[in-house]
Amino acid sequence: EYPGRKVQLLAHSIGGWISRAYLGQLPAEERSATFSALATLGTPHAPPPEGFFRTIDQTRGLLRFVEERYPGAFHPELRYLTVGSRA
Repeated sequence: EYPGRKVQLLAHSIGGWISRAYLGQLPAEERSATFSALATLGTPHAPPPEGFFRTIDQTRGLLRFVEERYPGAFHPELRYLTVGSRA
């Protein structure tokens, strides 16, 4: 419907690291032909630290899996923007 145009993903919270995993598993040619950017809002991009917070990991290890399998999920053909806060 829109030939020559690419998708810019916008994801919030868990959607940010699900997007990282999705983009990471795509073949490079398909990823670069389809997507141009990933913007994440309030996405925890790092697993909880060791200790107490690891024991109450609300992602149940899924974020750790994404980080191990797609560390940083940096793809040079994409632009990235991450918005977060300490609030």
